[in-house]
Amino acid sequence: MDWTLALFSFSLLAPIASATYNLLLRPLRHISGPLLALVLWLKTRGLDRLLGLLTPPDVQQYYQFVQDSVTDRLELQSQQMKKPEEERRQDLFHFLCEARDPASDKHVYDEAALRAEANLLIIAESDTTAISLSGIIWYLIHIPRSWWTSSWADSRNEEVYGDPYAFRPERWIVDPAAGIAKEEVSWIRSNLYPFAVGPGNYVGQNLAMAEIMITMARTLYRLDIRRAPGSTIGEGGPS
Repeated sequence: MDWTLALFSFSLLAPIASATYNLLLRPLRHISGPLLALVLWLKTRGLDRLLGLLTPPDVQQYYQFVQDSVTDRLELQSQQMKKPEEERRQDLFHFLCEARDPASDKHVYDEAALRAEANLLIIAESDTTAISLSGIIWYLIHIPRSWWTSSWADSRNEEVYGDPYAFRPERWIVDPAAGIAKEEVSWIRSNLYPFAVGPGNYVGQNLAMAEIMITMARTLYRLDIRRAPGSTIGEGGPS
């Protein structure tokens, strides 16, 4: 399940950048591991280029994948600019290519910067979306009628919720007839941070939420779900 959702969430971003991954049907291998943390550690010491001498084949394949994807997209962008504006494909990469500095009217991103941005766009939030989808499906299978919040500790704050251990899902919905004021709902919503806050706030939260809601809506509309026979994953079992 986790691997399937990881491939699916990775492929979700393809249309945004005018690409086609289709990894569910063509599961290519891609780099995933602690490499980024190592690169950041070496970069602050001026040693990151040493990795080029030891780059594993999978990493080289990923770098080439990014380069080829950007090259193809830049060629498409050049072709699109010859068309009337209403006929151009205005995806996320289009706006990066056409972004201009208001003061100088020069392009904000050169080709090197666009290739750097592509490293983020291609893999953005694929892991977090896959984990969220996997968790949602797991809980729906086991407890399909329960309501859950994102943070165990904050959701039990009596100063915010008053009766945090009472099952009152209507507390989140404004209903003057039931005595639930807009201010009360706003107050408890202000304590919910599924994507964190401040400088570390997740930049792709709107896209991630759209992916999760659309995926779950279509999945539950078209399919029935159940636990795999004999599986104890997520229930304290070893496998």
